[in-house]
Amino acid sequence: MTDSSLWGVDNTKRRSIVGDFAEVADAFARTWGATPSTIDLLHLAAVIEPTAIAVEGYNGGVAFDALHARASLLAGVLERQGLDRDAAVGAALAPTIRPGTPPAEVAAGTRAAADRARASAVEIAGTVDFGSLPGIFRASARLFGNRIALTDTSGVELTYAQLDERSDDLAAGLIALGAGPERLVGVALPRGVELIVALLAVVKTGAAYLPLDQSHPKQRLAAIIADADPVLILTDHATIAAWADEPAAKLDTAKMDTVEGVVAAGDPTARALIPAEVHGAHPAYVMYTSGSTGKPKGVSVTHAAVVSLLSAMAREYDFSADDVWTMFQSYAFDVSVGEIWVALAFGGRLVVLDYLTTRTPERFVDVLADQSVTVVNLTPSAFYQLAGAVRSPDGPPMPPSVRTMIFVGEALDFDQVRRWFGDRRRRGETSPQLNNMYGPTEATVYLTRRELSEGFVGQTLASDAGLALPGSRMYVLDPQLRHRPDGVPGDLYLAGDQLARGYRGVGQTVTRFVSDPFGEPGDRMYRTGDVALLRNGCLEFLGRADDQVKLRGYRIELGDVEAALASAPGVSAAAAAIKSPADSPDRLIGYVVGVPGDAALDPLDVRRWAATRVPDYMVPDFVVVLDRLPLNVNGKLDRSALPDAVATATAQAVAPRSDVEETLAAIFADVLGLDEISVVESVFDVGGNSLLAARIVARACDELGVDLNLRDLFEAPTARLLAERAGHVGAGIEPISVVVPRPHRIPLSFAQQRMWFINQFDPDDAAYNLPVVVRLTGDVDVAALRSAVADVVARHEILRTTFPADDGVPHQVVGAAEDAGAQLDWAIVDSAAELFAQVRRGFDVGAQWPVRARLTGVDGDAWLLAVVLHHIGADGLSLRPLVADVVAAYAARAAGKAPQFAPLPVQFADFAMWQHRVLGSPADDDSVAGQQLSFWRQRLAGLPEVLDLPADRPRPLLASHRGAAVEFDVAAEVGDRVARVASAHGVTPFMVVHAALAVLLSRLSATRDIVVASPVAGRGQAVLEPLVGMFVNTLVLRTAVDPSASFAELLSVVRGVDLDAFAHADVPFEAVVESVDPVRSQAFSPLAQVMLSFDPAGSVEDVAVPVAGVTFAHEPAPVAASQWDLSFVLTTSEAAAWSGSLIYATDLFDEKTARTTVDRFVRLIDALTSQPTAAVGAAQWLTPSELAHAGSTGPVVAVPAVTLADLIGGVGRGD
Repeated sequence: MTDSSLWGVDNTKRRSIVGDFAEVADAFARTWGATPSTIDLLHLAAVIEPTAIAVEGYNGGVAFDALHARASLLAGVLERQGLDRDAAVGAALAPTIRPGTPPAEVAAGTRAAADRARASAVEIAGTVDFGSLPGIFRASARLFGNRIALTDTSGVELTYAQLDERSDDLAAGLIALGAGPERLVGVALPRGVELIVALLAVVKTGAAYLPLDQSHPKQRLAAIIADADPVLILTDHATIAAWADEPAAKLDTAKMDTVEGVVAAGDPTARALIPAEVHGAHPAYVMYTSGSTGKPKGVSVTHAAVVSLLSAMAREYDFSADDVWTMFQSYAFDVSVGEIWVALAFGGRLVVLDYLTTRTPERFVDVLADQSVTVVNLTPSAFYQLAGAVRSPDGPPMPPSVRTMIFVGEALDFDQVRRWFGDRRRRGETSPQLNNMYGPTEATVYLTRRELSEGFVGQTLASDAGLALPGSRMYVLDPQLRHRPDGVPGDLYLAGDQLARGYRGVGQTVTRFVSDPFGEPGDRMYRTGDVALLRNGCLEFLGRADDQVKLRGYRIELGDVEAALASAPGVSAAAAAIKSPADSPDRLIGYVVGVPGDAALDPLDVRRWAATRVPDYMVPDFVVVLDRLPLNVNGKLDRSALPDAVATATAQAVAPRSDVEETLAAIFADVLGLDEISVVESVFDVGGNSLLAARIVARACDELGVDLNLRDLFEAPTARLLAERAGHVGAGIEPISVVVPRPHRIPLSFAQQRMWFINQFDPDDAAYNLPVVVRLTGDVDVAALRSAVADVVARHEILRTTFPADDGVPHQVVGAAEDAGAQLDWAIVDSAAELFAQVRRGFDVGAQWPVRARLTGVDGDAWLLAVVLHHIGADGLSLRPLVADVVAAYAARAAGKAPQFAPLPVQFADFAMWQHRVLGSPADDDSVAGQQLSFWRQRLAGLPEVLDLPADRPRPLLASHRGAAVEFDVAAEVGDRVARVASAHGVTPFMVVHAALAVLLSRLSATRDIVVASPVAGRGQAVLEPLVGMFVNTLVLRTAVDPSASFAELLSVVRGVDLDAFAHADVPFEAVVESVDPVRSQAFSPLAQVMLSFDPAGSVEDVAVPVAGVTFAHEPAPVAASQWDLSFVLTTSEAAAWSGSLIYATDLFDEKTARTTVDRFVRLIDALTSQPTAAVGAAQWLTPSELAHAGSTGPVVAVPAVTLADLIGGVGRGD
């Protein structure tokens, strides 16, 4: 195109414009940046106005085309020699200097000529500012003034010249009202051309625009306004009136003004203050994203970052002024930056879509066709809906004008892309160029690109997002910030020119924008919170670290569930979500949308299909059919808007035939959320799972007064079958209640009796100490903290109880609640070392309360609080209610009030008396204790005295109970495999780990009779949940390990062992020890010497609570003691590797041995779950160094070629 009128320039000055839009776009984009090179500016001028005079020489003027041609040739030579390209401009201008000029003057003359040529090129470009959005737009307005810049769905149009003029009018008014650099202007306008005018006007002032999309909840907008504090908010009369009518939303209307009102505030003086140049370090916009705390956080993005993005997009794509773009996204979603500003920078036409069009795929297709749109930016969720609209043979075609589609904002499902290409083939249509891009708001919209061809997606399984854009970098790192190997998942970090300035708030910025150890000094990188891997430099996005959910103990990727649902016949789009019905455990719900025109989808058929694609724990409990998936204002899938599933029974209705069946059917329906259920329908066919099953069993035991267990429901999963089983079981155990009046002597619980007995031997022994250490950061009120701890001691009787003995028989003596403050063992110590020394000091429980507290100051405004408990008064599950109560009490005391705790339903003394009453005497064979002890005597008969593990030194006669710990991880993929193996074999992940540990111990000890101890909570009744006390019980799990058996066979054995043990878990470990009467020794623990704790509940490790200006956070305590030879603790993770620790007795083992042991344990878990059908004795467990040593041949020794007979004969002859 050569008609100069198309360029919107003054034809009296620009009569010789040649070239086409693509050439101009390429030349223009090369100038974008803070300081464009002179040679690039000459190139732009040569493309726009090639015959214009760049500079006058002694023999006449030099046109831009000639000057650029000469300079570009020289620049190539200089660049190959590593010299500055701009030096070529001076060299090219040397002939313009009059011959005979002294050499010193030639250099000055060429420099001056180069400066004049640069100034002329800048004048032609129409801007002096190439490093900001308003500066680049000024050049666009100069180049494309008469072309249409904006169109909206109401039919309004603006040319570039009109847009420039109107935005200048508004910018003048904004400046008059206080807008300028480092300030914010809120924009709350409907989608239309006026919105773009407002955004452009704001950046022209040097201020940053603050998008306030009115489709967002008003409470969220109020929070954003309060945090951002804009100088004013551009809006319309209707919005001002609507916000004024909602005082509950706390929206500040005083700062609001209309566009007309702001324009009226402008005058020539203010207009003259519109800056010709905006520094690239100033923010262009601040967009608020959802924070992990639920509070939106503002991301401040600079002009320099946006211009870097524009430059990178220019190098990746062939955009030009011929392109027509849609503004599909909300202007509060950063992808809109890639629509609005890229379109305007390239001189294209931007079609601003109304909200309804973006949510109606058929209407969107019509707009694409009517407006001849060429470039579309969509989230994957919006793409799937568009794909569905142009899939049906009877539906509209994909408009052929669309040549480029960009997907960003979510992980792209390549199955959907493959389906797209198949649809285009079936309909005889050509697909636009598809591009998968990745980038968070904090890295300015897009940071990677992968062009998607049909061949590429046909052979690629992962969601490949391609290489980093020019000027940007990606790292996939482990928690220690080390590079992950190619193909190994890790935490994704981003770096480079497109990083945002940070968040509004230093605290958030410093935790997410961190120093880049791989860049230049001062470089930063952004911790995305995404999980990804790099393969040959390309990014494979795996999802948000917090998108991985945990359900019923299993780690689930919702994307995997959605992919399985989407692959079902007749399904056009799919989603999945975890829903939490009232008074019910979480459920996994699938959502599907059918193909328009196809037969209606059957949810059960879709669910059955998914069951063939994913493990059973990932099969949705329910599938819901929707007309379309809900999208949020940013065009992403809105999981929160997905409806709750309504559970319905599926079996033919069969009425109860007895009162018991009627009771059970009512319980089933209530727990499952059904109106009713047939008595012949399995709970597991209508959304039941193990957690719901546990609730059903507990309710059934409570209401029927019978003793059922979880195994009963798994084996009899209908109301009719369970009713029949309930008729053949014994009566249930009575509930715990307050004992009034209490006896003069309150007995110890069974577990406490053993603790008391051990304590009598050595009160200074810290083996049974339970420490919890909390770091307090902020303005700590020490007096309030001491009072808070005393309040908690007053609340829990067991913490103010001593255990004296009369005639050798101990009993409980509960101190008065009002004495808690005076008698509390509290001290402020001088150092953390002194504090931790108190952790290792024992208790005399006969005379002391089983609690002490120590406080010390550390790190400026931080304090460490250690609360040390003796096991006779608490267990591990007690630590969470203890800390929660301390935090609540501190909040009250810091406010000058006494805490208002909810009354505890019972105290530990009530439990101890209930235990003696209900379990009965171990000597009574007919009591609960007697019956369960009979089981344990049979199960543990002939047990080896001790598990003889290879140690670094002989076992001492008296164990010191000193311990140390080593940490280890189980890779996330191995943890997932454990869950899959468990599901496939009808066991739990704990049973898989227990079986693997049994194999390890069998190999280490060279024996097949393996005993492992494992804790159970012992809090079977809800009244015990908020109590501090020693309720935990220890089960003894005895397993026969046959090395020739497969792991699957061993799992079957372990399942029986564990279920039998759980069914006899009421009788305390101490009573089992007394009844079995093993060999007693002070050198080792009785019955079992190895402990396995899996997913220990009640942990305080994740506690991080801000209260009264103080943050309470868990601080790891040193390992005080080891009650076992080895104690394995494994904690599963929702989105990462499992964490583990091995606490080992330092009497026996060195750290190196402990580390080798955990290495072998992890290797066995991996090997056994990889091949469950292989013999357990064949599983690889050696470390790499051991394998290398085993494979070495050693020294070569020459052997004579003789027979054994020859050798024997030689001995006889004396040879």
